Amino acid sequence: MKRFLCGMFTVIMCLGMLAGALTAIAAESETEEKDYARLIQEIPADADVETAIKIEKRNNKHIIAMQVLFDADSYKAYNKAVSTMKKEETMEAVQAAVEAREALVEVESVADRIWFIWNEDMMPCVDGEEYTEEDLDASQMFGYGYEPIAIKYLVEDQSACKGNIIACSGGAMKVWANNAEGYPAAQVFNDLGYNFFLLQRRVEPYSNEDIFMDYQRLIRLVKYHAKEEGYGGQDMFAGVGWSGGSFTLLGSINYFYGDVTPADYDSDYVPDEIDAINADLDVAMAIYGGSYDPEGGNTNLPCFYICQGTEDSTVDPQGSYDLYDAVTALGVPAELNMIEGAEHGFGVGLSPATGQAPGTEEWPMHADEFMQAHLGYQTDRY
Repeated sequence: MKRFLCGMFTVIMCLGMLAGALTAIAAESETEEKDYARLIQEIPADADVETAIKIEKRNNKHIIAMQVLFDADSYKAYNKAVSTMKKEETMEAVQAAVEAREALVEVESVADRIWFIWNEDMMPCVDGEEYTEEDLDASQMFGYGYEPIAIKYLVEDQSACKGNIIACSGGAMKVWANNAEGYPAAQVFNDLGYNFFLLQRRVEPYSNEDIFMDYQRLIRLVKYHAKEEGYGGQDMFAGVGWSGGSFTLLGSINYFYGDVTPADYDSDYVPDEIDAINADLDVAMAIYGGSYDPEGGNTNLPCFYICQGTEDSTVDPQGSYDLYDAVTALGVPAELNMIEGAEHGFGVGLSPATGQAPGTEEWPMHADEFMQAHLGYQTDRY
C-alpha cells in the first residue's frame, strides 16, 4: 500500500510540474502572440467613461497601424465595436470594444512583419517641439505613445529580388492613405520582384522635419537589414511616395541625405550604428506631389521617376513639370509620366483609389523599367 501511495504521489507531483510548465509555456506563447501589446494601454478598473473611451480610441489607432497582423474578420469586428463605443459613449460599449480587441486573431507576428523604427527612448524631435498627451490624441491617425513603424513585404525568393523600395503613403502630413496607396502598391511591387517597406510615419502635430527623420531612418534600416539578413537587390534602394508621402520622400532627399543625422536637428539625440549608414537613394518615385529644393545641398541626387495626372485638382501638376526640369538641369536622369485625364489619389490604379483614368494602373511597370535601366548608372556613382 505504501508503495502504491508513493507511486501515486510521484505521479501527482509530475502532473503538477507538467501543469506548471504548460502554464508557463502558455503564458510565454500569449506574450509572443501579442507582442504588439507594448503599445496597448489597459483601462484602469476605476476609470470613468470619458477616460476609458479616450484610452480605447488611442488603442484603436495603434491597432489600425498594425492591421496587417490580424485576420480581416476579427479586425473588422473590433473597428465596428470601437465605432459603436464612440457613438454610444457608455461603459458597456467600452467593454464590448475591449473584448473585441482581446479577441483579435493574430495571423502574423511583429517579429516577421514589423519594425519599430526607433529604439526605445531615442525617437528624435526637433528642438523646441513639445507635445502634450492631448495634442497627440487629437491627431486622426496618431495617439499618445505611438511609435513609428514599418511594415515589411518581402518577396519569397530573395535571390530573384530586383531591389528594395521604401514607401510612404499620402494623406498630406495628417493621415495615412494606405488603403488606396500603400497596401495595394505593396502587392504590385512584390509581384514585380521588389521588397517593399511601408512607413507608418509620425503625422501632425509633429513637424515636417520629424516626419522626414522617420523616412530617413527607414532608408537606413532597410540598408542595414538588407546586409545583415541577406536581402536581394542590394544595388537598388528606391523610394516611393504619394502626395504628402512624396513630400516626405523629397524632404528626406533635400534635407536628410547622406551622412546627415537627426542630431543636426535634435541636440539631445545620440546617433547609433544605424545612423552611420548613408541615407541616399538610387531612385525616387515622386507620385503627384512635392518639389526639389536646390538649396538643400544634396549633391548625390537619385534618379527621378515622376508621375501625376493632368487633371489633378489637389496638387498643381505644374509641380511635377518643375521637379523634372530642376533635376534634369542638374544632369540627373529623370522620367516624367503625366497621365492624361487622371485626378489626384490614383495610387497604383487599383480599387479603392480614385481618379482611375486609363494608364494609372500601368505606371508601376514603367517605374520598374526605369529602375532597372538605371542600375548601371547608380553603380557607377557609388
